[in-house]
Amino acid sequence: MTHVGVNLHRDFCYMTALDATGQSLKAGPVANEPSKLRQWLRGLSGPIEVAVEACSFWPALQEAIGDQIQAIHLVRPQRVKAIASAKL
Repeated sequence: MTHVGVNLHRDFCYMTALDATGQSLKAGPVANEPSKLRQWLRGLSGPIEVAVEACSFWPALQEAIGDQIQAIHLVRPQRVKAIASAKL
């Protein structure tokens, strides 16, 4: 299983892929173009699950990559902020 976190912006995404043990596989910015997003995911071993902050752009992301992923999970923005600021 590969987990991909997506920080979605209007023109690009910042994507981070982790394996099932939490090991970072790759990370970086990707233009919000369907071919670029699919190309970035293509090198990952599946199944792939994506987590993205709920925003107005997420349906376009799902449409662009839906055929390459097992699931997309919407995360409430307040929860993402709380997780990111937690001291663990």
